[in-house]
Amino acid sequence: MFREYQVCSKCVMDTSDPSIEFDENGICSHCHWYEQRGIKQKSFADLISKVEDIKLNQKNSNYDVILGLSGGVDSSFLLYYCVVKLNLRPLVVHCDNGWNSEAAIHNIELLVKKMNLDLYTYIIDWEEFRELQRAFFYSDNIDLEMVTDHAMNAIQQIVCEKFKIKYSVSGQNYQSESILPRDWVHDKMDFSLIQKTAFNYGINDFKTYPYINKKLIDIEFISPLNHIDYNKEDAKKILNKFCDWKEYGEKHSESIFTKFYQNYILPTKYNIDKRRAHLSSMIKAKQITRNEALQILEKPIYDEVELINDKKYVLKKLRLDEKWFNEYIKKEYDS
Repeated sequence: MFREYQVCSKCVMDTSDPSIEFDENGICSHCHWYEQRGIKQKSFADLISKVEDIKLNQKNSNYDVILGLSGGVDSSFLLYYCVVKLNLRPLVVHCDNGWNSEAAIHNIELLVKKMNLDLYTYIIDWEEFRELQRAFFYSDNIDLEMVTDHAMNAIQQIVCEKFKIKYSVSGQNYQSESILPRDWVHDKMDFSLIQKTAFNYGINDFKTYPYINKKLIDIEFISPLNHIDYNKEDAKKILNKFCDWKEYGEKHSESIFTKFYQNYILPTKYNIDKRRAHLSSMIKAKQITRNEALQILEKPIYDEVELINDKKYVLKKLRLDEKWFNEYIKKEYDS
């Protein structure tokens, strides 16, 4: 159904979200949801109280929490904050799905060594993971990151069970991640969708791919960044001063595939610019103005040379024919 283009008068969310609604003043449903939920910085005192409980409950363990580290700014600063400011003992966990950028690897190794921490790396068999990703391409599934996101959640569960850790700290933050249209993603916990998609393309066995097991340990998730005045640009400065932490580009570009997916596939095939969601979250958190966000959106989402190189790399690594891929990009998505 044709819908006239419209962008929110308060944030920068637009009709690329098919479920978005606007009131008589042009204010979108995301803004109303944000205000109705009363999303704001949580109590710092509550965070300190929770940290004390964690330390008490984990006193007989080698670790207080697990912390998933991608090498990106959110997880890197979270690690710095938990160790340096909260004096927690994290077991650092990393999921290697074969798509780490050089900057991400550098940041992970640097931070772990600098703080003398233990690193648990779960390596997913590349041949198996590649076939899963190809299956999601062939099924025309909009959420090509689902196989990675599900695996990362499952790995946390597996590691917590193995090391008897009851708590996981997350870099999730309302400042840049509070707004995300449901139509752009799937339920990351839905392993049945992954199984069904894989089965339809001849994948009947999962040898190394981790999946959520409801019989395993229950984990309590804590998001410390929601309890402090977290600003991404300030975090980068702190990390650069603390160590030789490297910038990697747009949000989640520490993964080469994620960068290509978010910066090329989503905007080109689905007319989705995820910067709108991140920037709108920052607008609501009063970290950026709407005019500043609009100026950012006017800039190209991908450097032309980087796009050529990344496209060639991704297609070769996934063994996707370029002609087929170009037709896939042109094919209209049926949600």
